[in-house]
Amino acid sequence: MKNNITLKFTLDSSTSKEIKGINIDIRNLSDKYNVQGLTAGDTQIDVTAKGVESVLKGLTSDDITAYINLKDLRPGEHEVDVKVEGADSRVQLIPKTKKDKIKIYEK
Repeated sequence: MKNNITLKFTLDSSTSKEIKGINIDIRNLSDKYNVQGLTAGDTQIDVTAKGVESVLKGLTSDDITAYINLKDLRPGEHEVDVKVEGADSRVQLIPKTKKDKIKIYEK
């Protein structure tokens, strides 16, 4: 005996939305050190969000986390990767800034 199932899908068009001024969080910095961005633009980034319009409509900067991972870095100037993440897996997040220039110094 065979059973057939018919599914009907409706797909929305993909679109994008720019979210500006997302603060960059610091992760895994040793308690012995402080960090600062080398320019004013090194503390915030803009992100392009891609997805369907119905999902992007309610998306705000509060839904996106940008961060740099400073694990195992010592004092001095560094160029580190900027990572972004969001709570909704249906949204693709692309940081406009891929690298961040920072300076680590002892407290």
